[in-house]
Amino acid sequence: MRATIASLFEFEIEAVPHFMLLPKGIWQKVLLSFFRSCGWEYGGVMNYAKDGPNELKKEDSINGYFYASVPSKNFDNTGHAVVMDMNGVIVHDPHPKKQYQNENVLETGALQYWYLTTKIERGK
Repeated sequence: MRATIASLFEFEIEAVPHFMLLPKGIWQKVLLSFFRSCGWEYGGVMNYAKDGPNELKKEDSINGYFYASVPSKNFDNTGHAVVMDMNGVIVHDPHPKKQYQNENVLETGALQYWYLTTKIERGK
């Protein structure tokens, strides 16, 4: 999660909190606060299995990219965070093996979830 968010915002990994080390129930609040501090408002999660292959909208992305979740190829019943572009292609897989890199997860059906975000308009 941390490496994916660092990539999404083009930050060094040390500039991103290690959300998963925080207590259960706390890390989500810190994550949302971090998004706001970066100028983005969390707008919810789309579930590919439930919501279907809805159109990926630029206004729901961070500069054309989404925080997304796919099934881990290394662990059973575990999600894996990646950065996905507007076409459903994984542009950043933080795992050293890069097993999802350049895969179109819309075409393969591997997409599980993606975050919706809205740019915060400052001064309004």
